[in-house]
Amino acid sequence: MLNVEWGWVIWGISIVLIACTIGRTVYLHNANQTLESYALRYRILRMEHSESDDSSCQLDSILETHRSEAEIKQLKERVTNYEEAVQSQTELAIQQQQLTEEWEELSRQPKR
Repeated sequence: MLNVEWGWVIWGISIVLIACTIGRTVYLHNANQTLESYALRYRILRMEHSESDDSSCQLDSILETHRSEAEIKQLKERVTNYEEAVQSQTELAIQQQQLTEEWEELSRQPKR
């Protein structure tokens, strides 16, 4: 009879552990999704340089209220393209500055 009781205890503990694991996984998934939404919202607002109520409401609608994966994907692509363009412009500006500095250095050297 003692073996039967321990079997039920082990079975009960196993069920509790499985339930806790599933609950934790769901919680982490939802938290991660929320963090990704906030990160995307920040990137969009930074891209558009606006913090108007209309922009925020529209983003809330797309990212939370009426979550649309297609629109979220489109927003991510738009932000990524913008960020890549800014990165390219920055690299070009740095190259231009380096070329200007080299040109000025060469023009200061005496001609032979």
